[in-house]
Amino acid sequence: MAGFFDTLFGGGAEREAAEKNRALASQYQTDALGYLKTGYGTGTDALNKGIAAYDPLAALGAKYSRVGDTWLDALGVNGADASKAAQSVFQTTPGYPAF
Repeated sequence: MAGFFDTLFGGGAEREAAEKNRALASQYQTDALGYLKTGYGTGTDALNKGIAAYDPLAALGAKYSRVGDTWLDALGVNGADASKAAQSVFQTTPGYPAF
């Protein structure tokens, strides 16, 4: 701590206050970086959970995509051979009569 005359004439109080401010700023920086890291980790985890929650819907979309391909084949969009292959899907099989 600065003495009385250092404080009065030598700028000791200013120097001491500046040193305290530097120490506090360094501590605040360390604390803030820790909080930012924690917040980033929490946000990343939440985003990953959100993406994982979409997986069942994506799988369902892939399932219906195959049906869409069969439909396009039946319409003849993908060529004559694809149309003939799609017809076999719609032909009557034992136990499933066509109406």
